[in-house]
Amino acid sequence: MIIALFFMFNTETIENTNLGTDPGPKLFPRILYIGLLVCGIGIISTAKSKIEGKILLNKKVLIMTLIIFLYVISLQYFGYFISTLWFVFCSFWFLSNFNKRSWLPAIVTSLVTSFIIYYVFNQIFGILLPKGVFTIF
Repeated sequence: MIIALFFMFNTETIENTNLGTDPGPKLFPRILYIGLLVCGIGIISTAKSKIEGKILLNKKVLIMTLIIFLYVISLQYFGYFISTLWFVFCSFWFLSNFNKRSWLPAIVTSLVTSFIIYYVFNQIFGILLPKGVFTIF
């Protein structure tokens, strides 16, 4: 819910465009934060009815949230490619089965995913991805 409130605050700082029937750049972020708020309220209400008096902190959720937060911050400094390689690798490594972790699938998955996303967005759609301050690509 905190993330949804953060999105709600930042969405309202986006400038409106006057393009006639275009809903503007605020539409999709609004849909996302409303969905996050609804899901958060549902999770809290369900959790309170099942477990009274216990703190619900899932270690995996907290670590994955930290990885996502670091990814978002690293985008502005290292750009899309380096940040996404790191993010996909860490996510794959963290979410895979502890007994079956292997370097090769994590590296291959991060490389393939990063290149495919880069190709689709940059080459096909013509959308520029973040370059970053310290990037060489």
